[in-house]
Amino acid sequence: MPKILTERALQGATAAFKALGEAAKEAAEIVADAIREWAEEIQVAAGFLETENMLSQAEPLPEYAEKQFLKHIGIRMDRYGAAYDFYFDEANKAYFAEVLQEGGESGC
Repeated sequence: MPKILTERALQGATAAFKALGEAAKEAAEIVADAIREWAEEIQVAAGFLETENMLSQAEPLPEYAEKQFLKHIGIRMDRYGAAYDFYFDEANKAYFAEVLQEGGESGC
């Protein structure tokens, strides 16, 4: 094969491999972005599930409750937009939840 044809074939193959590499890089970035979004969605769903589990174990916080004697667990939101403040009574081993904000359609 003449040298000029060999050089052109080599240039063409090099250009094709570079293009393939760029396409693979773009595809990898798209997949990585999709996985990041998916992971965020799973994390949010897991948080909602944890809130639902906490609610299933908690009693409504009585109006007369003295919060300073309870361990504050934290504020959580459910999938409907309701916000709850959770407390734990260490003496009685009981969880309590106070509704801070009512939820939407299917919330509280």
